Amino acid sequence: MEHVKMRVWLPKTKEMLDQLFMQDQFLFALPEYQEDETKFLLWTSREDKNGREVYDGDIVKVLIMGGYSDHYVDAEHIREVKYDKEALCWKPFDVCRLWKDEKTNRLTSVEVIGNIYETPELLKK
Repeated sequence: MEHVKMRVWLPKTKEMLDQLFMQDQFLFALPEYQEDETKFLLWTSREDKNGREVYDGDIVKVLIMGGYSDHYVDAEHIREVKYDKEALCWKPFDVCRLWKDEKTNRLTSVEVIGNIYETPELLKK
């Protein structure tokens, strides 16, 4: 049976609950759950170069490779991971070539460095 893996941010207590699962119609009970404030952060089904799971709301350092000609420039960027409903893809993974390690299936050009709830200042750099 397929399940949905996620993290949950509880703003009232400033607590991140890691690796929760939802299966079928079962909804888990959360401490301090408030429907208006609690943030459910879906797993992208990807891991960074260090084996860390990448979730919605994570802040990543990503190598964006600029084009397919002799004049491209590779540049490292700090970006927020978020789902684009119109494009049906996870940003910033739509603008970079995602090289995967054949043995580990990890994204070799992506590193999770924080998230928008606990370390939002990383996006300002």
